[in-house]
Amino acid sequence: MRALLLLAVLIPALATAQTPGTCALGTAEATLSTADLSATLFTTGALFFGNTTLNGDGYEVPAGSGHSPIFSASLWLGGRIGGEIRAAGAQYTRFQFWPGPLGAGAALPDPADCTTYDRIWLVSPADVAAYEAGGPATTDLRQWPVGLGAPAVDAQGKPVPAVNPDQRIDLPGGERPVLGGGPTAFWVMNDVGNARFDAGEQPLGVEVRVLAFAPAAGPLAFRQATFYRITAVNRTSAPITDFNLGVFADTDLGNGADDYVGTDTTRGMAFAYNADDDDEGGYGTPPPAFGLDVLSGLYAAPRINKGASAPTEEPHTAAAHYARLRGLFNDGTPMREFGLGYMQTQGAETRFSFTGDPTTRAFWSMPNPENGPLGLNKGDQRLAVSGPPVTLAPGASATLDVGMLFAQGADRLASVRVLRQVSSEVQGAYDAGTLFTGQVATGTVAAPTLVAPAENASFYETPVTFSWDAVPGADSYVLEYSLDAGFSSIDLEPAAGTSVTVPASRFAPNRTEAQFWRVRSVRAGIQGPPSAARAVRIYRYAPDVLRLASGARAYVETTAPGGAPACDGPVDPDEGCAEVGGDTVFESANSTGVYRLINTFGGGDSPGAFGPHTFEIRFTARGSYAFSASGNSLRALFRVPFEVWDIGTVPPGTPDEAADDVQLVPGVSLISLAPFSCTFDFDVADSLLTPRIAAYYPTDNDYAAFAAIAAPIVTAAPNGCAYDGIPAAARAHLDVARGLPLTGFRFERIGPLAVGDLAGTTVRFYTVPRAVGTESVPVADGVLRLGAPFPNPVRGSLTVPVSLDTSGRLRVVDILGRTVLEQPLDAGARDVRLDTQRLAPGVYALVLDAGAARATRTVTVVR
Repeated sequence: MRALLLLAVLIPALATAQTPGTCALGTAEATLSTADLSATLFTTGALFFGNTTLNGDGYEVPAGSGHSPIFSASLWLGGRIGGEIRAAGAQYTRFQFWPGPLGAGAALPDPADCTTYDRIWLVSPADVAAYEAGGPATTDLRQWPVGLGAPAVDAQGKPVPAVNPDQRIDLPGGERPVLGGGPTAFWVMNDVGNARFDAGEQPLGVEVRVLAFAPAAGPLAFRQATFYRITAVNRTSAPITDFNLGVFADTDLGNGADDYVGTDTTRGMAFAYNADDDDEGGYGTPPPAFGLDVLSGLYAAPRINKGASAPTEEPHTAAAHYARLRGLFNDGTPMREFGLGYMQTQGAETRFSFTGDPTTRAFWSMPNPENGPLGLNKGDQRLAVSGPPVTLAPGASATLDVGMLFAQGADRLASVRVLRQVSSEVQGAYDAGTLFTGQVATGTVAAPTLVAPAENASFYETPVTFSWDAVPGADSYVLEYSLDAGFSSIDLEPAAGTSVTVPASRFAPNRTEAQFWRVRSVRAGIQGPPSAARAVRIYRYAPDVLRLASGARAYVETTAPGGAPACDGPVDPDEGCAEVGGDTVFESANSTGVYRLINTFGGGDSPGAFGPHTFEIRFTARGSYAFSASGNSLRALFRVPFEVWDIGTVPPGTPDEAADDVQLVPGVSLISLAPFSCTFDFDVADSLLTPRIAAYYPTDNDYAAFAAIAAPIVTAAPNGCAYDGIPAAARAHLDVARGLPLTGFRFERIGPLAVGDLAGTTVRFYTVPRAVGTESVPVADGVLRLGAPFPNPVRGSLTVPVSLDTSGRLRVVDILGRTVLEQPLDAGARDVRLDTQRLAPGVYALVLDAGAARATRTVTVVR
């Protein structure tokens, strides 16, 4: 009896086991090539990577650019047979699919030789047109494999059914292949052709058919995309439960070392984008974005780390591949919306990596992985996407339709927004049934008529609402805005109705010149012609370093050594003099050719974060008291031959008003080699050891209080070097929490120079000045205007631009509604100065009243 039970158990198990063949890997390849892209295909389960195409050059867009948004992609699938997990997942050179179909019981036509089917059939609309014009049919057109599942229609437009695997298209009888509006490829694979995986797991016994195409007509968004219909057929005699189809992608976006990834669950798309605005060594600037768009429905989209050992890295077993298809880590651990998602104790469970909107730095995104200020490190990213799980009965099939999308906007985040619009348009064509048939939506859709804002309207630090008239037949609309009237680079905002409000953060910062906008109507995913364009002025301030027209930082010498004029010096071309009234010294020789300013920490952009304030280093006979630091530890007090100043908001060409200048406390690192001394000098053996200058604000902006403590200590110290003896009182006068407006700067000697020779030299660090804008409120007999206050946040004196046609008053109101400052105003336009020193830190409202009219803004007071 025991033997009979054992036999009963073994029979169904043996019926579902597949015996791998001994086929060699396929070597066939084909390329989807259009004027806009090139994509190489293989019969190994891989895309864009195989044979001799192993250098990330298998997918090129735009065509001829030499750049690729994706290094490699491949097919993944997995499910359960009798409760046992089985999977197949091609990955780089670990190919796990072989050419050809499967017969009943998942049998190979020839277990030892799959070369008969090692082929990719490639046909273009031009091939069909040439045949219909009387020319010969190409081999692939003539042999289009209808019997293997390649789509075709008869003379009446009805689908041609597959009768047997050897069936070919009947061209003379009127049958035609179904093409995707451009070169279209078809091939068949299976997961039984040979042994797979490191552990040698059993195959699933599925036949995989792939239809791939690149549209050669239509909008550029379509022409820079490729599309894939992946169909898996269960050829075993047992059902496959919880079956998932998916695609793995190593999304090296040009230079793959500086990428971020995310998931847009509303569009069913995983995407990659640059972590900064320069894809160095790749696409350059502006960098594009790339999307893996599951048009048939997204189930999971996990991010995968580079590597092959940790649970967060690339899978190498059937169970690990299957876990990824289910949105889990390799060890079955679920993702959570926090940090990198692995082994987190907080955050909701999810199947999708980084679903927050990166364009607004929303949580949970790679720029904001923990709902805080710091983002994740940029790097080489991988993604997987999968469709919903299904049960495949014997002979049943599942299909995954995927688009690989490309978009390029005015900057990296604009590229993400354009990519989302591309996804919406592609999904519209897919839902309308035109995408995979190559059909173009019939009829035309008119351009909208613009309503608001009016020509040359101005907006300052506020959202902008664009509106237009409805167009009959339009499904939706697309707002386009650009920095130039020719729309050479375009940012997009999709709109379901006839208006869309765009936050100020979406627009280019610090721009006072006109921008331009227009609108297109959309029907069935296809855009109509653009409306007439309008100019609009949109100002959004962002603290940054001021740059000259050449792109050089506006760090300039305003007076030369000895106090002489810096411009018209005897050595260099005086770059910067005409634009900002000073001679450029950052990484450039000064007016006498004896020094230049560089930044040891790279970049030199620390003053930019403190804009619109301007800073100066002044070499004077008096000098100032400074500290030396090692890490976060203060190590010495001594005197240096220069002073550091915050001179307030001083736009180029505007004289400095000394009343609002704040003297800072210099910090000097690496002030000498052993034995320790407190000498600020350039005379060291290695210029890299030249002292580096930083600066802190003194507490309460009171440098004199710091100096009063430092002076007797330095005077009493041997050689004026108070080493390892800094009292807590001196430390307390450094406003460390406020940050370092200058850090890492050093003066590098490039000619005969001694420290004393620099006396009289002033180096000014310009940041972007804040434009003064207004918001307007109509009144009975004129206009009430309340401009943007600056600086904002503010520590001391606040400037508020106002204009009234009647008398009124300006008030500062706290969060409890109490008026804490008030100033009556006569009619006219002026800048009102308010002293906020006595106000507690917090957010206040500025309220300007004139008669029945009122305008308000907010200001933040900090200490």
